[in-house]
Amino acid sequence: EDRWPVLFGTSACYKSTLGELHPARAVRADFVQEQLTNSRSTRKVIILDACFSGAFANGLTPKDDGRVNIKEQMGGEGRAILTSSSCIEYSLEQEEEELSVYTRYLVEGIQTGAADANEDGYISVDELHNYVYRKVAEEAPTMTPEIHPSKEGYAIRIAKAPLGDPKLKYRKEIERRVIDGKITSTGARLLHRIRAKLSITEEEAQKIQ
Repeated sequence: EDRWPVLFGTSACYKSTLGELHPARAVRADFVQEQLTNSRSTRKVIILDACFSGAFANGLTPKDDGRVNIKEQMGGEGRAILTSSSCIEYSLEQEEEELSVYTRYLVEGIQTGAADANEDGYISVDELHNYVYRKVAEEAPTMTPEIHPSKEGYAIRIAKAPLGDPKLKYRKEIERRVIDGKITSTGARLLHRIRAKLSITEEEAQKIQ
């Protein structure tokens, strides 16, 4: 018997005086899983930014009939679930920040193109996960973002990335030279020359840094 189902809280949810979530105003995870299973879409990416979100992937049995078809424009077929934390961890927010730690780096990786690790002009699901995982580990080490792919879900292209953008190039040069959250004096001198070569203004460089 499933006495403790995974529930997604909605804006209409409230807790009783005993601190229990009112289940009638929440969405059961198995309902969401059922909709995913019944969907005819060949590519599905689910992103969950919630406490204990890793529990959603538990019990999901990847189905693979062996017929994996890689499409040139969209990446691999399949399904990928990205979660901000494991099944036993909280997801964290920062005061005075509109977005949570996890979502902030998701947006940053896509918006700036920094998650495009192989610089092919596309951001795949696994590239986005790896970028966010690294960033979250630096800022909130008690969180462990997870990825749960089936078939070729990790290869699904989730966004385009700008090619040849000098700001993106400068951002990646900075990341290569950061050690324990700091830039060495040698790294700073190299970045100064790179900034001049890319025609990045000092104001733009400071914002990126």
